[in-house]
Formats: sequence, structure tokens, C-alpha cells
Amino acid sequence: MASEVRHRTLFERSADPMFLLDESCKVIEVNEASQSLLNLKPEQVLGTRVLDFVRPAGRPEFEAALMGAMEGSKIPIFECQMVPLEGVELPVDIDVHPVEIQDHRHLLLHMRDIRWRKATH
Repeated sequence: MASEVRHRTLFERSADPMFLLDESCKVIEVNEASQSLLNLKPEQVLGTRVLDFVRPAGRPEFEAALMGAMEGSKIPIFECQMVPLEGVELPVDIDVHPVEIQDHRHLLLHMRDIRWRKATH
């Protein structure tokens, strides 16, 4: 129980935006940093497919990375354009990690806002 509380606290308080996805790549948890970055409330994200927040042109690559990670492949960090509900594209780096929760594979997505990097190029 203490371990679960510790991990929950780390997830919630992380400065990095994170999504936890279930086996069908639907968002089942989102931390405060994700809500802030994407300007969304949890109820706008939970239960949706994470691909719904990715620019359509980038969805095939994103989906391939998710499926590879789900199958256990190590996926390098990759860049994509997230599209929050207001429709303004947001460049982010994505780091995907498979995690086992109650004998089911889930994916933990770490996002990093890279607008600053794009502005300097």
C-alpha cells in the first residue's frame, strides 16, 4: 500500500506531463503537468484514445511506436505534434515505456514540451 501511494505521488507531482494508457491505448490516468500542458481537464482526456490528440499526419508513426512498445520493443524518444482541443499544434518529445499493472501491459507516456527548441531553430 505504501508503495502504491509513493508511486501515485511521483506520478501526480512529476514536472513531466504523463499519460497512462491501457491495453487499447486509451488514457486511463493523466497527471497535473499533462493537464497544464494541454490545457485540458481530466474528464476531457480520460477514456479517449491518445491518438485523438496527435496531429493526423503523425498518427501512423505514433501508433506504430505504441504498438511496438506494447509488444516489448524499446522505442527511442520521438517528436510529434500534439493537438489539444483548441487546435493549436504543440511540439513534444514522447518517451514510451511499457509497464505491468495487475498482470496487464500498460504504456506510460512521458511528454516534454519542445516549443523552446523549435523557437531557437
